Amino acid sequence: MMMNGSNNNNTAVSSDAKDEDIRAVHRIRLSAIRHNFGVVEQAAASQKCSVITVVKADAYGHGARLTARHLVDRCGASAFAVATLEEAIWIRKEFPLPQHANIRIMVLGPPVNVPRCFDQYLHHGIEVMVSGMEVAEALWQWSRDVEGIKLSMVESSASESKEQALADVQGVSEAVAMRSVMLQNNNGINVHRSSSSNDDDPIIKSPMGEQHEIDDDISDNKAEIVRRTSDDADAAAGDVITTTAVADAVLLKNVGQQQPVQQQQMNMNVIVNKPPTVACSATLSHTSGQHLANEVRNILLQQKTYQKQASVAANAMAAAETESLSSVPRATSPSVSSHAGSSLDGSVLAVPSMDTAPVVKASPTVGVSCFKGIEDVARGSRMSQKREERKVLMNGGPDSSAATACFTQKGVQHRRKLRWHALVDSGMGRLGFKTDIAVDASVDLVRKLYLMEVERDAPIEFFGMVTHMADANEGSKFTSTQMKKFVCLLEQVRKADVPVPTCSTDNSSALLTINLKHFDPEFLKQDQADTRGFVRCGGAIYGQRPAFKQLRAVSTLAARIRHVATVKPGDSVGYDRSYVAHSETRIATVSIGFADGYPRELGNGVGRVSIRGATFPVAGNVCMDMLMVDLGNVDDEDNDIGSKVQVNDEAILWGPDTDDPENAGLVRLQDLASKLKTTQSALTCGLDLVRVKRVLVEN
Repeated sequence: MMMNGSNNNNTAVSSDAKDEDIRAVHRIRLSAIRHNFGVVEQAAASQKCSVITVVKADAYGHGARLTARHLVDRCGASAFAVATLEEAIWIRKEFPLPQHANIRIMVLGPPVNVPRCFDQYLHHGIEVMVSGMEVAEALWQWSRDVEGIKLSMVESSASESKEQALADVQGVSEAVAMRSVMLQNNNGINVHRSSSSNDDDPIIKSPMGEQHEIDDDISDNKAEIVRRTSDDADAAAGDVITTTAVADAVLLKNVGQQQPVQQQQMNMNVIVNKPPTVACSATLSHTSGQHLANEVRNILLQQKTYQKQASVAANAMAAAETESLSSVPRATSPSVSSHAGSSLDGSVLAVPSMDTAPVVKASPTVGVSCFKGIEDVARGSRMSQKREERKVLMNGGPDSSAATACFTQKGVQHRRKLRWHALVDSGMGRLGFKTDIAVDASVDLVRKLYLMEVERDAPIEFFGMVTHMADANEGSKFTSTQMKKFVCLLEQVRKADVPVPTCSTDNSSALLTINLKHFDPEFLKQDQADTRGFVRCGGAIYGQRPAFKQLRAVSTLAARIRHVATVKPGDSVGYDRSYVAHSETRIATVSIGFADGYPRELGNGVGRVSIRGATFPVAGNVCMDMLMVDLGNVDDEDNDIGSKVQVNDEAILWGPDTDDPENAGLVRLQDLASKLKTTQSALTCGLDLVRVKRVLVEN
């Protein structure tokens, strides 16, 4: 069963889907991901800790948002880690606040553009890694900038509302246009809901590099047209839904009147005429609250032309309707007959027939009502800001606790805090507080931040301590040394009267190594509340830790054979004539090359390709867009499979080639990584996200 990744929360499923027309495909086995997550979770539970799933680098090349969504829905995952703030925001869009406040997202990498980047961490509910003394000082200074934090929260919320409303207007306009076309094609009141899809759908690319198909079917994207992913634009949402309902009613009313097709065409052309395109400011996130209202007013001014068109069209339709009704005898009974139509959400929409339906009059807000919510948000933001400034003055200055209140997208006072973790360099040598240099200064700084939280009510929350294992192999003495250093610093922080809510140390290898038991009860105990242990696992969940046989392979890279030919002795194949046939040989050309992410170093027989259950060597150098495969000697009677290979056969470059869940494939990813002296994640992360289509499969 194949599942095509989509941009919404639902995954399209097609049990009969085939990919002969796909140039190259990267298949992700969902059953293997679930199995591996279960293995990791069981190992974590044995140490009384929980799992943080690492989805950095687009989930090691497997699709971050799709993987996260699947693990949340099917496995109950609730915590994720990425490397950058941009990746975290991309994941947060899949789990927006406040609906998914239980979904934790942690950035493992150092914060960039401190201290103002902390505004974005706070706004999106993302946990920050304090990677050293400099970052800690910047966080302390930021937490004191009450006015800056407050203004940033207001501007971010208003900007999101504006962008969402503009996107919804575009979506509604397109939906109404599509509905008019469908109504005309059906020439009646039966609205056809297309369920077809094809492999030529346009593709978008996410900030994380994740690719998704754009589905042109309104019914499949009905929730995305009018849905709000957060509460920051409820007012605008009401206007959008109202506009959609009016458009549906007008279109169905035209059908009920049985107007000539030409008249319907004229009316619909006016109705679905899109308003002038308004581009969001390129520096929208940096727009001040004072300028936001001006920008909104400019948008409204640009809508005047559209408003006039809509008003004229509605008046003309009302006049035509009145004329039509005057010639139709009215029923004396109060009963109402109705025509059935299809609404945007796929439900049946009952519209009163023309003998009893009221006339829809021109509305002065048609065409611009969608923007009313934006203006209200901007006005409410400014009023809320002034109210809070008055509270500051009444409560004793800018450092008072009342001034630290953050705002929700509706302008309602709500206290949101930025969770931060102290990263400890116990032996990795990259980032973090040192365990043997300036230890007292590090502990004092952690305590100073903690006191800002508990005494000054600053919008920060100390949430834990983190370290990373450099040599997490069974029997490694260095790993034990790292743990001792980490525990020593953690105990000093506790002695400074700073409770540590959580700690995370293990990666996949450290967790699954039997003799590494870090989270013993004594280690997690503390006075106020016990520390909760976490492990951060990525490679194991994607089946990329070959030392642990209980894990299953997740990734399969495949392409199609596009040409088969026979070369004579002495003929060369590929660039640099690095392959020369010694006998009459069959050569297959496969539509994948090093530009797609298949390493060039696997050419000239180093790499092998699985075709029809047998493996064949790569012939010559790997080209940018193609590679060639030696299918064997034409006269070889034992080469039964090679002689039957034909165009459109599938070539497996690595990974499982059957539905057997235990099957790792004839060409294993771990073997290729070993030959190249690299890691499996380096190969999966290297796949081009535009040229290689990602597909989710159950088995």
